[in-house]
Amino acid sequence: MRKISVILFSIILLYSSKAQLNYPLSAGPFLSAKTGYNTSYSPWERKNLFAFNGLPDFGLSFYIPASDEYKLGWMFDLALSTYAYQVKGTNSDTKFAMKYSYFALCPGFYYSGIYAGINLGLPVFADYGVKLETNTLNILAEVRIGGIIPVIEDETGRVNILFHCGYMLTGIYKDFVKDDPLIQHFPPDSSQNFTSEFNPHTLSFSLGLNYMFNL
Repeated sequence: MRKISVILFSIILLYSSKAQLNYPLSAGPFLSAKTGYNTSYSPWERKNLFAFNGLPDFGLSFYIPASDEYKLGWMFDLALSTYAYQVKGTNSDTKFAMKYSYFALCPGFYYSGIYAGINLGLPVFADYGVKLETNTLNILAEVRIGGIIPVIEDETGRVNILFHCGYMLTGIYKDFVKDDPLIQHFPPDSSQNFTSEFNPHTLSFSLGLNYMFNL
């Protein structure tokens, strides 16, 4: 009985040791769906609602191990990333889905399934049913936190479920008062001070998959 206990204990220790081994240098494609909401104050004539990004986010992920014993490393995403939110008239049924796409680089930190990073992007396309000029948009700076959970693993790589929450640190427009695209549809109330505090900051939630090939 004592020998069996020792053998079982040794197997558990061996399994735990292997389970802690880090992933190798790896890279692969990802695809994710996203919903977003504008967290900034809105003019009285408007109400913010959630909207899906429509075009899924897609790109490449890279993992660089930072430890031999723990699942610890650096991650980098190169992606076309789209953000969306919806605006509805307070006293009407008029709705607009605002969508903004960026070519983005997201360096991040990974530890045992937990992920955090900063997403930086250049605007490449924007519309709300009408195309917007990207030179009116700010460079994207977004903080992200979430998880990367492996669901299938073998000697060639792994399939992961991805999820994260992101918040824009920068307002979407360089000068919202001058470049607000909806001002013709929802003219500001004369008694309200129309300022840059209304510049949208999107809160987003993303869910997707990637496949990381071992290099």
